[in-house]
Amino acid sequence: MAYNTADRQLEVNGRREWTAEQIALNCQAAFQCAPVLLGIKPSNLLIIEPSNIAMAQQLLRSTGVGIRTLFYSPGRKIILFVYRQGMMEAVLKSEANLAFLQEYGYEDASFSRILSRLQKRYCRYMSERQEFPHELGVLLGYPLEDVKGFIQHKGENFLCSGYWKVYANAEEAQKTFQLYDTVRKGLSELTEQGLNVCEAVAYWEQYRMPGERAVLQAAG
Repeated sequence: MAYNTADRQLEVNGRREWTAEQIALNCQAAFQCAPVLLGIKPSNLLIIEPSNIAMAQQLLRSTGVGIRTLFYSPGRKIILFVYRQGMMEAVLKSEANLAFLQEYGYEDASFSRILSRLQKRYCRYMSERQEFPHELGVLLGYPLEDVKGFIQHKGENFLCSGYWKVYANAEEAQKTFQLYDTVRKGLSELTEQGLNVCEAVAYWEQYRMPGERAVLQAAG
């Protein structure tokens, strides 16, 4: 997917001055967070070196996403929760999702409070090896039926797997996996050609997004 700056009127800003580490982070962010950056998934995790936190924040916030540190401990990598505020609020409007979250102690349905509790539970899991916060799956946009199925079957007996393990509606899930693969590959190619994440998102939304949204709607 080569882009033409003369035709597309996109310019690479500052990439020539980037270090190899910054270029690698730009490509990593595009690959791991593409579905969120393009508004087809509510959130993603991004795992980076502590030295890259300022760069990651600069890159990602220019795309309009929110960023919350989910876990950090000296000597270990930082785990960022990258999200689209509007899509997260839509997830939390589901009565079924809220009822599920309440089972794990999420009494306050406000997004900020939910993120705060998730961070605490995830930190306890990482630092003290307490129970994994399975509710994270719902907040990552996984279907509730699949999150419950994973818990019930302890990660076994799934119909198929991709970005998550599927216990219901396998055909629909596979279409979503294919869409995620497409946008991850597309944004990765654009960043490898020299665009920063923000530019890659702008290009994709202008020239490719209408077709991908049609695929998503068909999958839904």
